[in-house]
Amino acid sequence: MGGALPAAVPNGRSAGMQVSDLIPIVIPTRNAGTSFTEVLKTIAAQEGPFRPEVIAIDSGSTDGTLERLNQYGARILKVPPDAFNHGETRNQALKHARGECAVLLVQDAVPASTRWLSARLAPRRQVS
Repeated sequence: MGGALPAAVPNGRSAGMQVSDLIPIVIPTRNAGTSFTEVLKTIAAQEGPFRPEVIAIDSGSTDGTLERLNQYGARILKVPPDAFNHGETRNQALKHARGECAVLLVQDAVPASTRWLSARLAPRRQVS
């Protein structure tokens, strides 16, 4: 496990892809445990005019975290455990994000409701 990250998507976009409704949710992970399923489940259940995309950047999980991420269709990036840094690791994951904005989350923060992401995005959508 581990190794170099795959190349970032240039300008955060893939040719021909509609990303206006895509909201990347970046989550650094390492042995998130069984409670992480609730985080992923609540993200998947978000209501609103968008598609949440979980981008996990994992630093060596061995407890089933990667399997849980795969079950929920997350994009998984890997960073060696000794290369993990709270700021830089998130920045590396953000280079792989597509969409107009991204949300940063931690592995043990269960969103409060199925409207959590809509509430986070509301001020941005009012300005647009």
